Amino acid sequence: MKPSRQRFAAPTALLLSFVSLIAFSTGALPAQSEETDPAVPDLINEWDLGFEQSDLGNVAQTAKAEYAEGHRTLAQARKLRRRIAETEDADKKAKLEKKLGETYQSAANSFTEAIGFAPKMTEAYAGLGETLREWGELDKSLEVYAAAVRRFPDDLENFEGWAMTLMELNMLGNATSAYTSYVGTNPDRAAILMEVMEDWLKRKQADPGELNPSDLERLSGWIQQQGTG
Repeated sequence: MKPSRQRFAAPTALLLSFVSLIAFSTGALPAQSEETDPAVPDLINEWDLGFEQSDLGNVAQTAKAEYAEGHRTLAQARKLRRRIAETEDADKKAKLEKKLGETYQSAANSFTEAIGFAPKMTEAYAGLGETLREWGELDKSLEVYAAAVRRFPDDLENFEGWAMTLMELNMLGNATSAYTSYVGTNPDRAAILMEVMEDWLKRKQADPGELNPSDLERLSGWIQQQGTG
């Protein structure tokens, strides 16, 4: 039985459902800069104006506290997942699954709050994306990672998260197209994406699940071509 999930919702009116404001296709390649990208909502730029210390106290300290709380709660969610895997009693498992959804929600809220207080904290984007990916909210996870990549083109941690989530969504065509566009212009991104694709392929070759084996064969051949090329 899969863990129960609640849909992600931002916790405060200030954040206005952060993820839903990212108005771009989840499959699209991350842009190199937000300056020329009309898809980046104005609200994100407004957050950069910051607040006076007299209004909200130590904003940076609050952001760090929310970020730390997000990771603490995410660790709790991982422990719950292990307990669920070890639990055979159906009623107990159902209660744990409900608690798991609530715990992921709490972690996502904390990371979102951190972003609201410190919009340039790239680690908070990565934490939110990771939380949503583990929760099974892959589309929203991809949106968060892509938003971070658009805003911070040099941040490779969020780009790796974007690549991993892209593959978890089985968006193989998008991944290969992205690699082709980066291989000559951004070798760091290209190397990360190739490593993610190779790791994903090994896992799926061992356990393809519902994937079409021919798709795996095509990706394997394409990867080999990139190496020989």
